[in-house]
Amino acid sequence: MTTALPAAATRRWRRDWDPMMDDYLPGRDACLTAGFDAVDKILGRPPSAVLDLGGGPGTTVEAVLRRWPYGRAVLVDVDPVLLALARAALPASASVLRADLGAPAWRAGVGGPYDVVLLVMTLHYLPEKRVRELYGEIRRVLTPDGVLLVADTVPTADGSPRPDRTTGRNGAGNPDLWSRWWSGIAGEPALGAPLRERTETMTGVTSAEFVADLAWHRAATLAAGFRACRTVWRSGEHALLALHDDTPRR
Repeated sequence: MTTALPAAATRRWRRDWDPMMDDYLPGRDACLTAGFDAVDKILGRPPSAVLDLGGGPGTTVEAVLRRWPYGRAVLVDVDPVLLALARAALPASASVLRADLGAPAWRAGVGGPYDVVLLVMTLHYLPEKRVRELYGEIRRVLTPDGVLLVADTVPTADGSPRPDRTTGRNGAGNPDLWSRWWSGIAGEPALGAPLRERTETMTGVTSAEFVADLAWHRAATLAAGFRACRTVWRSGEHALLALHDDTPRR
């Protein structure tokens, strides 16, 4: 029998998740605000459907629903533990799905189309070839005027794609925070089943630590069918890109 995750435990582990993510993406709140502002400007209306790929325990989806409370959101992730936290916390206007972005089959259950797709500190987990493919797959689940927001390590000029060997996990941050969070959550009784499933299905899964500069992303997204790729926020080597079709709309 699956034990219901207590509300206090849900709040604790999701509360502790955000400081860790702030360390990996410095200025995360400002980044999201800049992205949401860009969406409002590009669409000229509030989005009615938002897809968060690699959404973890759902704290980004919460920010989405605060900004656009009358829309719906769908969160996709592969990690059973993070999905359990998201399901325990998010409102009925948010759906939580398990899918692996490492293969095209992730599209099978997400439906669509979506006005906005989010990739917040997600792309770096995938190798270069898969990132190119994913851009094309996302274009096909977006509305014609939809917007893709990508937040990750995006140097202003770097040449060819490379694994990040200099700044640690996720291209930034303190890997000890990540280890401490997972060590702590291993002692949460209500997460026993998701933790066992995680061990069975994700042992040996590692991040590609993919990093490419802005020129690479512009070329890859043009090939995928986007017509505009612009930086709407930057903090050091971290950037938020807004990708869309810049064809004028009536």
